Amino acid sequence: MATTKLLLSLLALSAIACVPTVRTPLKQALPSVLGETGAPATCWREAASVGLPGPVRAATLADFDRNGTVDLAAITASEGGASLLFAFNSGSGDLSRTTSLQLNGAPVAVAAADLNLDGAVDLLVASGPAAEREPSALHVLLGDGAGGFIAGATPLPIKPAGLFAVDLDGNDVLDAVVLGEDGKQAVSLLGDGRGEFTVEDRFRLPGQVRPETTAFADFDGDRQADMATLHDRSGDRATVTLHRGEGGKFRPWMRVEVGKGGSALAAGDINRDGNADLVALTDQGTDGGTPSAVLLLGNGGAKPDFMGVRYFGPAGAGALHLVDFNGDGYPDVLAPRASGDGIDQIPGDRRGGLGKISASPLAPQTDTLLVGDLNRDGRPELLSLSSSRANAVILSAGACDAPPVVP
Repeated sequence: MATTKLLLSLLALSAIACVPTVRTPLKQALPSVLGETGAPATCWREAASVGLPGPVRAATLADFDRNGTVDLAAITASEGGASLLFAFNSGSGDLSRTTSLQLNGAPVAVAAADLNLDGAVDLLVASGPAAEREPSALHVLLGDGAGGFIAGATPLPIKPAGLFAVDLDGNDVLDAVVLGEDGKQAVSLLGDGRGEFTVEDRFRLPGQVRPETTAFADFDGDRQADMATLHDRSGDRATVTLHRGEGGKFRPWMRVEVGKGGSALAAGDINRDGNADLVALTDQGTDGGTPSAVLLLGNGGAKPDFMGVRYFGPAGAGALHLVDFNGDGYPDVLAPRASGDGIDQIPGDRRGGLGKISASPLAPQTDTLLVGDLNRDGRPELLSLSSSRANAVILSAGACDAPPVVP
């Protein structure tokens, strides 16, 4: 079935107030389902539960002990203050061996990456002030691959709310972007390849942005990361703004209204053409009506163009992950609900579009959801974490039970 596509031209401008808004409404496209021969809907079921010393504020998955399986690093809260918990994976997905480190300040976000190019996974932790009149900080923990870390820190000029490890200047060394607590500003920091960071730029954002409505990718093929944000303009107009990356500095580029009530944004290669695309979730379409998943397919050119299609999407999404959960080689949409009680999912249709939406329950009070192959079977598992309960729930994918036949 043919879908209606919208051609979006990107215009380079320097001031947010002058950035053009593409006002042509996106047309509604019916989902390109695969019919009776398509794969069955996926449901997530609890496979294991791992006790933790406290509720989780933020977390990430990475192979910290170099045994070929992903482990958990989580910021947990307890009476003694904040700790960085490590739960190691034996290879069967059990996350049974745990240890922890005390953290200074008020940590709010963590990211894992090889920061000093030694092949071992390191950590970045964005933290608020340890005491009044002290600065916020970006803590760097350089790992030795055997559970040991060397710690350092860079002062931050803003209180953090989110953290991203990305290559901003195209030199194959990871840098960092920290979102401000107010959602209206951010800081970029350049890494030196030895584990040290310097503040490059402090810049304002076009509206109130959350980590879940921020994404990074190279949209124009210059090897420098660009930034995309989703926020509500004038109360309820969900708007994607593209910011052109210039070696750690960002300049507003263009914006497009994609609906009302923007909830989540992610970047990935949906149609597997080698170019970065975007998926934005909104609680209503451009003209109201049903919730939407807006797909913006990029061409990756020096003068980028996007083709945009609006599909039926989930309401009340709290985040958005693009991951191949059904094993067909195409990215799918996973959207855990802000209510913390379920997840909505939209499979890729194997033609560069999205298919039919379905839903599955999650462990109660889920407000952090990680995706990773915990048991090395080639398929992702979900790790449900909460700021209200002290455990991690592992969920595995499987075909949903068929509904009963009504005689």
